[in-house]
Amino acid sequence: MTVTEVIGGVTVEDPFRWLEDDADPAVVEWQSKANANTVEELAASPHANTVAAAVRSTFEDIIMCTAPERFGDVWFRKVLPPGGTTVVLQVSDSPTGAGRILVDPTGNGASATIAATYPSPDGSLIFTGILEDGLQSHRLIDVASGTVLRDDFGQFSNIGLCAWTPDNRGFFLATITATINADGQAVGQTQIWWQPVAGDAEQQQIELDHPAAFPLVSPDGRWAAIRTSQVAQCPRWIRRMDGGEWVPFLSRETAMVKGLFVGDEYWAITDD
Repeated sequence: MTVTEVIGGVTVEDPFRWLEDDADPAVVEWQSKANANTVEELAASPHANTVAAAVRSTFEDIIMCTAPERFGDVWFRKVLPPGGTTVVLQVSDSPTGAGRILVDPTGNGASATIAATYPSPDGSLIFTGILEDGLQSHRLIDVASGTVLRDDFGQFSNIGLCAWTPDNRGFFLATITATINADGQAVGQTQIWWQPVAGDAEQQQIELDHPAAFPLVSPDGRWAAIRTSQVAQCPRWIRRMDGGEWVPFLSRETAMVKGLFVGDEYWAITDD
């Protein structure tokens, strides 16, 4: 079952490629046996109970909890409060300083969780999403006071990514919706919107050819880009923020060209 490939002029033999087919009964059998062997060996260790107890006593939800992140002079972190069961968003004036709870999703319901947090570059505002029973709701919050400035974002059911302008005027966001094709099948569709802090959202007229899209705004606020693909990000469209229209950029590129704006240039790494 060994697969042989030539990569960069080097011959590589892969005897385990067959294990990538999860639908193969032989692969399922191999996984079951490997798991059983692992459980048996771990359980036989004289330290098994001690290790298990140590893990249980120190476990944290590393998916929902986050390390402190700085925006302006504000540090944001998602933590599980002592004795709590739901992760909250805290803000502080230092990475490890005493935190103030800014977003507690349980106000939306006992099963609610934080779905997304997007602070503005200076940390004065934050756009956040709360997930409850499979549905997202969103709100714009003044960080200093904790006041909800807006919560009228009902048109956005699922937000993929948000990119603020440096002047806090607003942000681009990617939404994921579903449309029904002629065969009655649900097809995912990504849309890009401009959401000003004050005013109505405007859908951007871009012919997206990929289900994943990520908006990007330059640090000086002069440029914006739309990148596509999770595994090979590439800026397909750009626009000037002083009133310009979206225009194709690297629309025919098939390689990854992942980067950032540096002045009037786009600096990137690529696998081309």
